[in-house]
Amino acid sequence: MKLRQSVRHEKMNKIAVIRGVSLNKWEMQNCEPLKEYYDITAFTTTHCKYDIGRINLPVVQLPFQSNGLTLYMEGLDDHLADMDLIYTGDISYLYSAQAVQAKRKYGCKVVCLEWENIPFNFEDNEAVARIRKVVRNEADHFIAVTNRAKEALLLEGVPEEMIDILPMGVDLRRFRPHPAAGHQYREILGVNNDDIIILFIGRMDWEKGIYDFVHAAAKVTRDQALQGVPVRFVMAGSGPELDEVRRRTAELGMADRFNFLENCPYEDIYKLHNAADFFVLPSVSVRYWQEQFGMVLIESMACAKPVISTLSGSIPEVVGDAGMLIQPNDYLSLYRAMKDLIENKERRMMFSENALTRAEEYFDSQKTAGNILEIFKKVLGTQKLTMSIQDMYRRGLTLRNEGRQEDALTTVCEAFNKDPDNKKILASLVEMAVEVNQVELAANSLRRHLLLHPANLDALYELSKILFALGKYDDAEEELNKISIFDPDREDAKILRKQIANEKYQPQEG
Repeated sequence: MKLRQSVRHEKMNKIAVIRGVSLNKWEMQNCEPLKEYYDITAFTTTHCKYDIGRINLPVVQLPFQSNGLTLYMEGLDDHLADMDLIYTGDISYLYSAQAVQAKRKYGCKVVCLEWENIPFNFEDNEAVARIRKVVRNEADHFIAVTNRAKEALLLEGVPEEMIDILPMGVDLRRFRPHPAAGHQYREILGVNNDDIIILFIGRMDWEKGIYDFVHAAAKVTRDQALQGVPVRFVMAGSGPELDEVRRRTAELGMADRFNFLENCPYEDIYKLHNAADFFVLPSVSVRYWQEQFGMVLIESMACAKPVISTLSGSIPEVVGDAGMLIQPNDYLSLYRAMKDLIENKERRMMFSENALTRAEEYFDSQKTAGNILEIFKKVLGTQKLTMSIQDMYRRGLTLRNEGRQEDALTTVCEAFNKDPDNKKILASLVEMAVEVNQVELAANSLRRHLLLHPANLDALYELSKILFALGKYDDAEEELNKISIFDPDREDAKILRKQIANEKYQPQEG
């Protein structure tokens, strides 16, 4: 469905879109239309990998801690407290586990956008395996961008009814056939209008097949049957292999045939596609990655350009009849496919028509946004199966006010067990436990909290008071000693220490 102009509700549901370091314009064009329906905010990190300046949504940047495979977004929990739904990324990300934790606390819904198409990927890492298990088991719904991503989720145990397949789209108002923009960009590149441009856009990483592209290009330039045919190669993107790829093209005597665009703004990408005659993405599968979708493929298709790509990952689902698919890691097959399209204009035109038709039918970001809207409405409309931690805590306070102290304590204990680092719930639990003379429960709850927050001086002081009341003087003094490390001048701790000394050393009768 396409989005129609919405009627704003008095109270719009609040949606958080979490993407860690990977927030980007090309995916967010599928979310931007939703702001007519929801109060939607995107969350990224203070150092994002991509330009976020043109994202047409409110964006919050948070500090983060990363140790390679896991990335923790600091302060995210505070921003999620009043969200109705959290739209997070793959189940492998720690911030997706943070979303699940927010669900436990606040009762919001969690929807995961799943690109990963390798079952149990990275689960040889214990931390990632734990994250994936938690998110897989507790998220409310999953959007798989391809059927292969859905199949991975199914194999991992996610029920089929919890998964919708929904490919991402591009803004067809921008990505469309635009000959004038193409001619203009050819002038920028210094390429004649009669030249055939073969285009690659992507990260300069080995698995993107960049060396196969260069080696196939070398075969094309040396092919006697193609002598006199003006062919140019354009590679747009940056990454660790860029300098080596440049060196390889020069070594092969093709420096004059190649244009390298290390930085091409996203708003100019449609011009680059329109300047090309066909697009090539020769991705190669590796152990921990295979092409998950290929947004650049649908950008090219929307500009009515044929594509050549590989039988790798989810690429066949995306390309369909819009181009040619070859074996990955095979530059000779890539050369033959390039030659075929160079020599056969009619074949290029056929793929061009198929590409545009396919893009308009399956990869329109407006349609994608409409489908996301329907999924969100479905998820938000489902009844809460469990009481949120905050609801549970508030219920405990209500029971206490009604004089049902034992029931109140039981309910608040349940909330604390789900969120043992919550200072507010802990304080109420300790107070209630002391009221009904369950001081051991209060002490044990404080100890559990202090495992997470050993420098919480108020908790240390409360534990010292309880231990003192139980006659455990040495244990009480031990907790006071911990307070002294951080705050030796804390007055209430000094007073309690004197009280303990008086009781501990006063003369015994008889």
